[in-house]
Amino acid sequence: MPLYECLKHLRDQCSDAKFLVMDHQKSKEDIVRILIMGAHGYIPHALPSSTLVRAITYVASDQLWIPADVLPDFLREVNSTLHKNAHGRQTTTPREDEILELVRRRLSNTEIAQVLEIRVSTVKFHISNILSKMHATNRRQQVEAASRNLWKMQLQ
Repeated sequence: MPLYECLKHLRDQCSDAKFLVMDHQKSKEDIVRILIMGAHGYIPHALPSSTLVRAITYVASDQLWIPADVLPDFLREVNSTLHKNAHGRQTTTPREDEILELVRRRLSNTEIAQVLEIRVSTVKFHISNILSKMHATNRRQQVEAASRNLWKMQLQ
């Protein structure tokens, strides 16, 4: 299961839970992506256990645990997204969110129409609106844009 799906599933099951990802050393970009996907911290396996205890303590007390060298990149990403929002980025409707989730799961327009019990033309209409709102030209860009902005859903 991809990490995003895992985090989403865990958030759905335990909305108050905190997530600290422990993994092999990742690039700064990967760590920023993990944090934006909903993790409250990241720690590489190679660090001593005392660091893990401190990270758990931070996350348990509603703080983020972000490696110092990643923090500037994370703040730039958050600032960039906030700046885009402040300049009129339209948000998706609840129905568009449902369709976007099904697109993420790689369902076709026909399959989405069957799941939601709507017409294929209605699915196409919603996908067109989502593409426009996310400034994307295809489904792949649409899903990538939505993934980059996942942290916003948690702030609301």
